[in-house]
Amino acid sequence: MEQPKYTSCLRPLNTEILVKQLYEGKSINLVGHPEAGRTRMLDDIERCATATKHIRLNMKAYRNSYEALLKSIATQMGIAYHEDTSMADLTGIISRQSVKVFMLIDNFDAVLDNPELDSKYTRSFFDTLNSLKTNPIFRSCVRRRSRMKIHLFTSVVEILVHRGWNCKGKDCGIWILKM
Repeated sequence: MEQPKYTSCLRPLNTEILVKQLYEGKSINLVGHPEAGRTRMLDDIERCATATKHIRLNMKAYRNSYEALLKSIATQMGIAYHEDTSMADLTGIISRQSVKVFMLIDNFDAVLDNPELDSKYTRSFFDTLNSLKTNPIFRSCVRRRSRMKIHLFTSVVEILVHRGWNCKGKDCGIWILKM
Protein backbone atom coordinates (compact mmCIF):
# COMPACT_ATOMS: atom_id res chain seq x y z
CA MET A 1 0.00 0.00 0.00
CA GLU A 2 1.35 3.42 -0.96
CA GLN A 3 1.90 5.69 2.01
CA PRO A 4 -0.40 8.73 1.93
CA LYS A 5 1.10 12.19 1.97
CA TYR A 6 -0.20 14.21 4.91
CA THR A 7 1.82 17.40 4.46
CA SER A 8 -1.03 19.26 2.76
CA CYS A 9 -3.51 18.37 5.52
CA LEU A 10 -4.79 20.99 7.93
CA ARG A 11 -3.66 18.78 10.83
CA PRO A 12 -1.16 16.32 9.31
CA LEU A 13 -0.42 14.24 12.43
CA ASN A 14 -4.07 14.04 13.47
CA THR A 15 -5.15 13.05 9.96
CA GLU A 16 -2.50 10.34 9.83
CA ILE A 17 -3.65 8.95 13.19
CA LEU A 18 -7.32 8.96 12.15
CA VAL A 19 -6.64 7.27 8.81
CA LYS A 20 -4.59 4.63 10.61
CA GLN A 21 -7.42 4.05 13.11
CA LEU A 22 -9.94 3.69 10.29
CA TYR A 23 -7.70 1.17 8.52
CA GLU A 24 -7.42 -0.71 11.84
CA GLY A 25 -11.20 -1.08 11.87
CA LYS A 26 -12.25 1.64 14.29
CA SER A 27 -15.23 3.88 13.71
CA ILE A 28 -14.81 7.49 14.75
CA ASN A 29 -17.04 10.43 15.62
CA LEU A 30 -15.53 13.87 15.07
CA VAL A 31 -17.20 16.42 17.30
CA GLY A 32 -16.33 20.08 17.51
CA HIS A 33 -17.46 23.66 17.40
CA PRO A 34 -18.17 25.53 14.16
CA GLU A 35 -15.02 26.53 12.28
CA ALA A 36 -12.92 23.93 14.12
CA GLY A 37 -12.06 22.22 10.84
CA ARG A 38 -14.26 19.10 11.01
CA THR A 39 -15.28 19.15 7.34
CA ARG A 40 -11.69 19.81 6.29
CA MET A 41 -10.62 16.82 8.40
CA LEU A 42 -13.05 14.62 6.45
CA ASP A 43 -11.70 16.07 3.19
CA ASP A 44 -8.16 15.24 4.28
CA ILE A 45 -9.11 11.71 5.36
CA GLU A 46 -10.83 11.09 2.03
CA ARG A 47 -7.80 12.35 0.10
CA CYS A 48 -5.25 10.39 2.17
CA ALA A 49 -7.08 7.06 2.57
CA THR A 50 -6.29 5.86 -0.94
CA ALA A 51 -6.60 2.10 -0.38
CA THR A 52 -10.37 2.19 0.18
CA LYS A 53 -13.58 3.28 -1.45
CA HIS A 54 -15.37 6.24 0.08
CA ILE A 55 -18.99 7.11 0.56
CA ARG A 56 -19.18 10.82 1.31
CA LEU A 57 -22.48 12.12 2.66
CA ASN A 58 -23.45 15.61 3.79
CA MET A 59 -26.62 14.99 5.77
CA LYS A 60 -27.76 18.61 5.39
CA ALA A 61 -28.39 17.79 1.73
CA TYR A 62 -30.38 14.64 2.56
CA ARG A 63 -32.39 15.56 5.66
CA ASN A 64 -35.50 16.23 3.58
CA SER A 65 -35.08 13.26 1.25
CA TYR A 66 -34.21 9.81 2.48
CA GLU A 67 -34.50 8.55 -1.09
CA ALA A 68 -31.86 11.04 -2.25
CA LEU A 69 -29.53 9.70 0.45
CA LEU A 70 -29.99 6.11 -0.71
CA LYS A 71 -29.54 7.12 -4.36
CA SER A 72 -26.29 8.90 -3.48
CA ILE A 73 -24.90 5.86 -1.67
CA ALA A 74 -25.88 3.60 -4.57
CA THR A 75 -24.36 5.95 -7.15
CA GLN A 76 -21.10 6.36 -5.23
CA MET A 77 -20.75 2.57 -4.97
CA GLY A 78 -21.90 1.79 -8.53
CA ILE A 79 -25.04 -0.06 -7.38
CA ALA A 80 -28.35 0.00 -9.23
CA TYR A 81 -30.98 1.82 -7.17
CA HIS A 82 -34.67 0.90 -7.06
CA GLU A 83 -37.50 2.60 -5.17
CA ASP A 84 -37.84 -0.30 -2.73
CA THR A 85 -34.11 -0.33 -1.86
CA SER A 86 -33.40 0.20 1.85
CA MET A 87 -30.27 1.25 3.72
CA ALA A 88 -29.89 -2.35 4.93
CA ASP A 89 -30.12 -3.57 1.31
CA LEU A 90 -27.35 -1.20 0.23
CA THR A 91 -25.03 -2.06 3.11
CA GLY A 92 -25.62 -5.77 2.43
CA ILE A 93 -24.72 -5.40 -1.26
CA ILE A 94 -21.63 -3.37 -0.41
CA SER A 95 -20.55 -5.92 2.21
CA ARG A 96 -20.68 -8.70 -0.37
CA GLN A 97 -18.35 -6.72 -2.66
CA SER A 98 -15.49 -7.44 -0.23
CA VAL A 99 -14.02 -3.99 -0.58
CA LYS A 100 -13.21 -1.83 2.44
CA VAL A 101 -15.40 1.29 2.55
CA PHE A 102 -14.99 4.44 4.59
CA MET A 103 -18.34 6.15 5.06
CA LEU A 104 -17.58 9.79 5.74
CA ILE A 105 -20.70 11.50 7.07
CA ASP A 106 -20.75 15.28 7.42
CA ASN A 107 -23.34 17.29 9.39
CA PHE A 108 -24.94 14.25 11.02
CA ASP A 109 -26.75 16.60 13.39
CA ALA A 110 -29.08 17.48 10.49
CA VAL A 111 -30.92 14.17 11.03
CA LEU A 112 -30.96 14.28 14.83
CA ASP A 113 -33.93 15.87 16.61
CA ASN A 114 -35.05 17.55 13.40
CA PRO A 115 -38.82 18.17 13.17
CA GLU A 116 -38.54 18.66 9.38
CA LEU A 117 -36.76 15.35 8.82
CA ASP A 118 -38.12 13.10 6.06
CA SER A 119 -40.42 10.59 7.77
CA LYS A 120 -38.63 7.73 5.98
CA TYR A 121 -35.72 8.14 8.42
CA THR A 122 -36.93 5.47 10.81
CA ARG A 123 -35.29 3.65 13.65
CA SER A 124 -34.23 1.02 11.12
CA PHE A 125 -32.01 3.58 9.39
CA PHE A 126 -30.24 4.47 12.62
CA ASP A 127 -30.00 0.79 13.63
CA THR A 128 -28.37 -0.02 10.28
CA LEU A 129 -25.85 2.81 10.68
CA ASN A 130 -25.09 1.65 14.21
CA SER A 131 -24.59 -1.94 13.04
CA LEU A 132 -21.84 -0.82 10.66
CA LYS A 133 -19.49 -0.54 13.66
CA THR A 134 -19.26 -4.33 13.75
CA ASN A 135 -19.18 -4.87 9.98
CA PRO A 136 -15.60 -5.65 8.84
CA ILE A 137 -16.14 -3.90 5.49
CA PHE A 138 -17.39 -0.53 6.76
CA ARG A 139 -15.64 2.09 8.82
CA SER A 140 -17.27 5.40 9.46
CA CYS A 141 -16.11 8.83 10.37
CA VAL A 142 -19.03 10.99 11.44
CA ARG A 143 -18.78 14.74 11.87
CA ARG A 144 -21.09 16.53 14.29
CA ARG A 145 -21.34 19.84 16.10
CA SER A 146 -20.54 19.84 19.77
CA ARG A 147 -23.56 20.22 21.99
CA MET A 148 -21.97 19.08 25.22
CA LYS A 149 -19.55 20.76 27.54
CA ILE A 150 -15.92 19.71 27.29
CA HIS A 151 -15.71 18.37 30.85
CA LEU A 152 -18.16 15.61 29.93
CA PHE A 153 -15.64 14.23 27.46
CA THR A 154 -12.39 14.26 29.37
CA SER A 155 -12.28 10.55 30.13
CA VAL A 156 -13.33 9.22 26.73
CA VAL A 157 -12.14 11.75 24.21
CA GLU A 158 -8.82 12.75 22.81
CA ILE A 159 -8.86 16.52 22.50
CA LEU A 160 -7.05 17.98 19.53
CA VAL A 161 -6.63 21.71 20.05
CA HIS A 162 -5.56 24.07 17.31
CA ARG A 163 -4.99 27.75 18.10
CA GLY A 164 -5.41 30.19 15.26
CA TRP A 165 -6.77 29.19 11.82
CA ASN A 166 -10.39 30.35 11.84
CA CYS A 167 -10.50 30.31 15.64
CA LYS A 168 -10.40 34.08 16.04
CA GLY A 169 -7.68 33.78 18.70
CA LYS A 170 -9.53 31.19 20.80
CA ASP A 171 -8.79 27.50 21.23
CA CYS A 172 -10.72 25.53 18.66
CA GLY A 173 -10.88 21.82 19.21
CA ILE A 174 -12.06 18.71 17.55
CA TRP A 175 -13.10 15.97 19.90
CA ILE A 176 -12.68 12.44 18.69
CA LEU A 177 -15.08 10.01 20.31
CA LYS A 178 -13.59 6.55 20.24
CA MET A 179 -16.20 3.95 19.45
